Amino acid sequence: MGAQIDPLPSPASPAQAQGQADAATHAGDVTTPASAVASGVGDALPVHSTKGGSVDPSSVSERELARLPHNHSWRWSPPVYTAASCLIFLLFFVQPHSWRVRLYSSLRSLVDDERQFYTLGSLVVHTLSFAALNGGMALIYWAGLPFFEQFKIESKPWPWHRGPKERAQYFALVRKTLALISFNLYFLQPILLWVGYRDGKRMGMGGDPSPEAVPAWYTSMWQIAVCMLIEDTLFYWSHRMLHWPRIYGYVHKVHHQYKTSIGLASEYAHPIEFIVSNAIPFTAGPLLLGVHYWTWWQWTILRLGETVDGHCGYEFPWSPYRLLPFSGSSTAHDYHHSHNLGNYASFFSWWDRLCGTDRPFVAFERKQIALRAAQHEAREKLRAQGKLRDDKTQ
Repeated sequence: MGAQIDPLPSPASPAQAQGQADAATHAGDVTTPASAVASGVGDALPVHSTKGGSVDPSSVSERELARLPHNHSWRWSPPVYTAASCLIFLLFFVQPHSWRVRLYSSLRSLVDDERQFYTLGSLVVHTLSFAALNGGMALIYWAGLPFFEQFKIESKPWPWHRGPKERAQYFALVRKTLALISFNLYFLQPILLWVGYRDGKRMGMGGDPSPEAVPAWYTSMWQIAVCMLIEDTLFYWSHRMLHWPRIYGYVHKVHHQYKTSIGLASEYAHPIEFIVSNAIPFTAGPLLLGVHYWTWWQWTILRLGETVDGHCGYEFPWSPYRLLPFSGSSTAHDYHHSHNLGNYASFFSWWDRLCGTDRPFVAFERKQIALRAAQHEAREKLRAQGKLRDDKTQ
């Protein structure tokens, strides 16, 4: 009572943000994605020069910032990738109601007790979704195909390609990650599900398999949209709280052991963080809306997909999450891990924008545009002097 509580970390000023971006650049931590080079989009970026011929990052407009190749938005994406995003979205949400009823009824018949069905079903959906998403990412990491590597966010090699010492350290971290995820998922989560079942029933959640009770696709869609808004708000503020210096070292620092993030890092969290910043924001929306178990499990898959997408280290232009208005990006969260700064939200970017916690990231992105513009300017000079005949071979 009456104790002084430090405020949440305040956002950096524009000058501080630019200084942090400059420092990162001079330290060699500039993220210049292969996509910018492979696609040639960097050549199309405008050049911003001062009298002395140096590039001025502050002159980069918001429109140009949005067009960064690795800051993907469907507005600037090739139509084929936008079409793929839309197809994934439609396949996930839109199914004939008879299919939903038939599939859900078949699953419901496997377990008589509803509480057991809810708990076991939630664990199975979570496990299979997380395993499938990270299994797919593991294949992409292992294969190293140029098609996927062009969307890699950081230009530096993956830790397992940087030398024996870093490889051993990184895979030791991966083993710790699997152990902690298993504890959270198979010890803490069953307790939370079992205990929370009665609260869910009181709030209207249920698993009636009748055709009238199983939700239509558009019902699931609007309910999940509301869940996204609620989760994003609670996650932003709880995540930002976990960065409060007085508690950061005890809880959230575990997650930030990943400076170079991979999909598996998405659920690597201290048990306290797992409850406070993962489980509560995730569960609040379904409880308030009293959703059906079908929608609850769809929401589980969608949220897991978003967090793996945000941690995977790639900015895939076909990600359906980039279709969202005010969408965040994998690049934004990758910056959060590499710099441990700002970009606290999950699905959207408006809380970071309103609270100013994206300023360091925006300054960093402006620096990227300026660097690409400088590269473009240098190439044009070489081309004019006849020293650059073919960009593709240089």
